[in-house]
Amino acid sequence: MKIRISLRDLIVLVGVIFLPILVIWAIIFNFNKDKELNANCKYTIGNAYHRYDAPGQTIINYTFTVNGIIYNGEVSKWVKRYSIPGHYVVKYSTKNPKYNEMINVAVPDSIKAPDNGWDSIPGRCYGVGKIENIFSSNKTTIEFEYKLQTLYIVTTTNFLTHKDVGKIYFLSFFPGNPAYDLRIYNEQVPDSIYINAPEVGWVKKPW
Repeated sequence: MKIRISLRDLIVLVGVIFLPILVIWAIIFNFNKDKELNANCKYTIGNAYHRYDAPGQTIINYTFTVNGIIYNGEVSKWVKRYSIPGHYVVKYSTKNPKYNEMINVAVPDSIKAPDNGWDSIPGRCYGVGKIENIFSSNKTTIEFEYKLQTLYIVTTTNFLTHKDVGKIYFLSFFPGNPAYDLRIYNEQVPDSIYINAPEVGWVKKPW
């Protein structure tokens, strides 16, 4: 007896067989990627050059160079915050740069990455911010002026209490994206410094 399988049934069968394999491969790849980036990471500059729509998501392609070798990557998180073309920080594994991720921290054209990258993200600036609110989970809403804009950014602290709401604290941030890895230091500053702080921050601590 001959068993006839239609083209549609064949496609469904192939999908049933290979879809779980692809899912398992993606899980393993992402696990290895996170492991590598946490253990052996450095930073460089990537060139975001192309944006396209895929099923259920938008993807941005980018390239970066390590020791003269060009690598490729793609990012699908917060893609609306990227400009095409644009230069952004890329975190990569020193053992296997195919494990990499672009970070939404813009880099000006004047900054050039060394051939073997940086040990940490370059270009952190300093400023001051007013504590607007503190939640029970130690998440803090901080207000500070940046390029004539008032920004409200939520970050995590372990030393502030509700008594600190309205007070001014020293902080640091990346000019390319102040919301990324904004750090509040346990150092209160007077209102006079807050009022006179430059709109783009200081390149080094001013006192």
